[in-house]
Amino acid sequence: MRLRDYQASAVWDLRLLYANGARGAFLVAPCGAGKTVIFATIARLAVRKGRRVVVVVPRRELMDQALDKLTACGAGRLGIIAAGRKNPHPDAPVQVAMLWSLARRVLPWSPDLVIIDEAHLAKCASVAKLLARPTWAGARLLLASATPWRTDGKGFADLAQAIVACPQVGELQAMGHLVPVVTYSRQDHVKLAGLHRRAGEYRREEMAARFHQPKLWGDIVSAWQEHAAGLRTICFASSVAHGLALCRAYNAAGIPAGHLDGSTPAEERQRLLAALAAGDLLVVTNCGVLCEGFDLPALGCVQVARKTASRGLWLQMTGRALRPAPGKREAVVIDHGANWQEHGLVDDVRTYTLAGRVKRERPPVPAVRQCTDCFRVFASEDWHKDAGGWWICPGCGHAERPQRRRPPATAKAARLERVNGRKINPIPLQRCPQGVDPALWARLELERIDKGHKPGWSWHRARTWQQRRRSSRRSW
Repeated sequence: MRLRDYQASAVWDLRLLYANGARGAFLVAPCGAGKTVIFATIARLAVRKGRRVVVVVPRRELMDQALDKLTACGAGRLGIIAAGRKNPHPDAPVQVAMLWSLARRVLPWSPDLVIIDEAHLAKCASVAKLLARPTWAGARLLLASATPWRTDGKGFADLAQAIVACPQVGELQAMGHLVPVVTYSRQDHVKLAGLHRRAGEYRREEMAARFHQPKLWGDIVSAWQEHAAGLRTICFASSVAHGLALCRAYNAAGIPAGHLDGSTPAEERQRLLAALAAGDLLVVTNCGVLCEGFDLPALGCVQVARKTASRGLWLQMTGRALRPAPGKREAVVIDHGANWQEHGLVDDVRTYTLAGRVKRERPPVPAVRQCTDCFRVFASEDWHKDAGGWWICPGCGHAERPQRRRPPATAKAARLERVNGRKINPIPLQRCPQGVDPALWARLELERIDKGHKPGWSWHRARTWQQRRRSSRRSW
């Protein structure tokens, strides 16, 4: 197998790190850059020196990919450690193992090199127990991932001493190894404010309540028909029920679609993905199944009908469509959750670090613009101004003048005095809006100031209270 220049350079850098005494290294390669080829070459070179290698993967699809690339690289006999599969060569110098199967077994020999694929999942108890085995104490460690970030903020400095990074998405696109990406987004029909997080990710039940609505199913299908008609697509839903509903909506519109989730049998999953590859299905909806380990170069569109707080998950989902294929000029990303506003575009330049996050970061707002006519998202430098100062959309040619944000209206504030111990603190209250009970408004304003909420909190609470009162009257 002939390596690309950057792949050969990554192999050389990794070997140099180990030669200089590093115990662990982190290989970062974007989706489609060929990280499996890189660590398969490292494994082959290690076997040549008489070393023993264990490749740990979290999914069966990744295990099949690793077996294919190791065979193509000439790594020799390969063992397989996975539930339901007999190991053809238990004494082979390279063993490809499912993580949870390996955690329950003991190897007959001590590994010299441990390769962990999708290493952003490596900070779990199963990996910690493996690495803590006495027979694994002297093993070198190679972590490989396209997204070296975790929602819980844990770093990898305790597992690796250096990062070896391949070119980023924009550079690979310029080289022709990945296709350009076109992003469309429209979120005005989904209210995303107020979502809460649990363990760094948005709560699934709240997210599903926002997206799993009958009035949105048709919008998602019509968005696909407008921007990606005829393209083979995977759609990431907010829940299993949401994915099933979207699948029914696509089929009702005459678009052949299927659905996958964690309960789908392996045979049915293979059949659906084979139908998608052959073009018999155009859309496959799923909930958290095809985020990693799914490679279909002919895939033309990724539809994200959910919200995520994970930058890694966002890049994993959108990276499924980056691989080139005959006749494929670009990939389409349809983002219904406005994830690009929080995590940036797919081809943005990103920084990598082994250090963990001390506190929750809020990434800077990306320098992008969105056309108000076709809803296509572009980097700011891709827009241009004409002589009249109008911005011209490079996608549809729509001209618009940038609007400045209006400053918030300043209402006349009344001043009350609140007794707090011996001190009398003057507290400014906003003027009571028209149609709101003054007594209710004063009580809400005092509660807002006590809790430190923003000025608009009182107005929203008053409006909610009035709507509930009207609905209770109608029910009577």
